[in-house]
Amino acid sequence: MPLRVLGKGGGTTTDVIQAIRYAAGLANDSDRLPDKPVDIINMSLGGGSFNQAEQDAIDAARAEGVIVIASAGNESNNTVTFPAGYDGVVGVSATTITNELAFYSNTGAGVDVAAPGGDTSTDLNGDGIADGVLSTLGDDSGSGANPEFVYGMLAGTSMAAPHVAGVAALMRAEAPTMTPDQFDALLAAGEITDDRGAAGRDDSFGHGLINAQKALVAASGETLQEFIVVSPTTLNFGAVLEVLGLNIDNAGTNNATVNNVSTDAPWLTVTPQTIDESGAGIYELRADRSDLEDGNFRGEVLVETSANNSTVVVVMRVSELDVNADAGFHYIVLLDESGENVAQETAVAVDGRYEFQFDNVEAGRYELAAGSDTDNDQFICDAGEACGLFRTLDSPTTIELDEDLSGLEFITGFRTSLSSPGSQADDGTGDDRVEPIRIGPPPAKEFAQ
Repeated sequence: MPLRVLGKGGGTTTDVIQAIRYAAGLANDSDRLPDKPVDIINMSLGGGSFNQAEQDAIDAARAEGVIVIASAGNESNNTVTFPAGYDGVVGVSATTITNELAFYSNTGAGVDVAAPGGDTSTDLNGDGIADGVLSTLGDDSGSGANPEFVYGMLAGTSMAAPHVAGVAALMRAEAPTMTPDQFDALLAAGEITDDRGAAGRDDSFGHGLINAQKALVAASGETLQEFIVVSPTTLNFGAVLEVLGLNIDNAGTNNATVNNVSTDAPWLTVTPQTIDESGAGIYELRADRSDLEDGNFRGEVLVETSANNSTVVVVMRVSELDVNADAGFHYIVLLDESGENVAQETAVAVDGRYEFQFDNVEAGRYELAAGSDTDNDQFICDAGEACGLFRTLDSPTTIELDEDLSGLEFITGFRTSLSSPGSQADDGTGDDRVEPIRIGPPPAKEFAQ
């Protein structure tokens, strides 16, 4: 039941409240009710502050048996946004492909559970596609009357929350009478998650990373035999990374024992980091490129357990080239609400970071962009050029500027998008949904650095 409460110009708390009440089969301003109320509400949205009327709507939906789930927010701070911060809402933080907390994810007391949100700045499994969450998109930026429907890799807590909503739906299918309180109890008991971070509940992962298999077992009341899950099943060190993490988890009700974790690659070492008495947990994989000639290297990690064995493929690149994180000479641009360039700076990468500062900027609402102009056409974010937006390319965040700000960090890099059959494919080097951004004439002296 897709209910749209936000549009190009945003939305109001009243819109959200009325949609919650309609979805739950409660009286609302439309004077209409659905043929069948929903079992689960997902809200991949956030903003504003506490509103008692919105809390009341959530309470009323829960009283009707509706499980309410929302994204924690992408501001990388320790305050969960609303509606995730309301009592009775399952707040969801985001994890990466290695099950670590995503750099953009909010944390705090309102986080109840973590789920995959992705990170489109990496390709740690080496499949040539950014490590985001495959999502359906509608692009109406063209001149045609109808939007183009495509697939793309997105990242954010907006991607994480639907994972939890989907698991809750699977549980409801198995146990139709499960109440929101019973779902909360299973979550708090760790019955439907894998613990991450500090033992027990913590402000980053809540009660742990959602586990669909364990959730279905918990909903059915059955017992699952010993079973070990290893993730990711492919790891890519590329030409830069030295350390990556491997997660080995007990997915069964009865814990299996990890007997041995070994590798056939002489350049790779495997060391337990945070493991439990069964041997499950996080293992560190460290690559050593010393004394290796240029080239591509491949190895395997064998995980042997009392239940099942798994193999993880590990690849690495050795190159004499300078491979420090550097996407080329960059322009950092401040855009006003109309998309006009009101200020810009230039920077080169130092230890993988581009430092920038804007002075004497008028108070107002701005977006922050960065990228390269390799073809010198005075536009950044063309196809094939590095591009980034604050906070993420997929979910740009407007900056409310009324005082000095610092710590505005975001990722710039080269994006990979996927297109649906029959649509024009992206060239794999940029984001075809980001309009090129005008810059001033390139300062030639800067390129001498």
